[in-house]
Amino acid sequence: MKRDSADGFTLAEMLVSMVIFLFLLMALYSILTQSQWLRFRNDRRVNIQDNARIALELMERDFRMIGYGVPTGFQVNGEARWTPAIFYATDTALGFRAEVDNGHTVLTRSATSSGGGTDRLYVEDARYYADATRCGGSPWPLVVMARRKRWEPVSCTGVDLRSNVLFITPGVTDGIFQAAQSEVITIEQVYYQYVRNPDYPFGTLHRQVWTTHRPDDTFPPANPNWSVLATHISALTLQYLDAQGNPLQPTPLDAAQRARVARIVITLVATDRAGPMQALQSVRLRTEVHLRNDPM
Repeated sequence: MKRDSADGFTLAEMLVSMVIFLFLLMALYSILTQSQWLRFRNDRRVNIQDNARIALELMERDFRMIGYGVPTGFQVNGEARWTPAIFYATDTALGFRAEVDNGHTVLTRSATSSGGGTDRLYVEDARYYADATRCGGSPWPLVVMARRKRWEPVSCTGVDLRSNVLFITPGVTDGIFQAAQSEVITIEQVYYQYVRNPDYPFGTLHRQVWTTHRPDDTFPPANPNWSVLATHISALTLQYLDAQGNPLQPTPLDAAQRARVARIVITLVATDRAGPMQALQSVRLRTEVHLRNDPM
């Protein structure tokens, strides 16, 4: 007997249709979920790579400045020296001296000592030093340098912007720092360190900068305010080369080796999980930095 089309679908036909529709929905859901997962994983990888690249670019900029602006001679009436500019170098840490913050100005008058404990330095531009975090606050360490060789440490206690005058203590030695041939500079000690977290497969990259006028002040002050450049760093390797491309090792480098560093190869590996309970994924970045200043 032929079924009338007005009778509709049978129960079996409805069940088969529902099962087919359910399978189609499951397939569509699987495709959408997989697409979202791939997008999330790619975004996560891009974020990891971007964070590592930003840290690497800052390291490149700082490392290229090693030794810039640092006096090459002895302290006036003393034997202290700022060279070699690199004061600590291992596979995972580097400490160096440089004028990284562009804090320097030329003397417009020859410096003389008044003998009263506080002297004045007439400079080309005093605006940099007027900031509350510099001479506008507590005594701030500076170095007065003649022909980028002989130098004396001083502390800046105030600024007169109208006359471009820096007030310093103690006084400087007469006859050493001549106008147009001498500078006031700010020397920063910069320290990079990779710290591994024993509870995780990665660690953090730290950077610390502090201003000083003492060459023996070679490590961060007590309880330093570390700046975290990047997290989820699974490896940092620093390789030091001389001007001929020969590797300098083993680390930590001694003073003679540190004075010969002309290039630094940086290898940075950033690692993270793409999601909960997921496998680790890594991004490896590598660059080579040529020091802009002659190794001393």
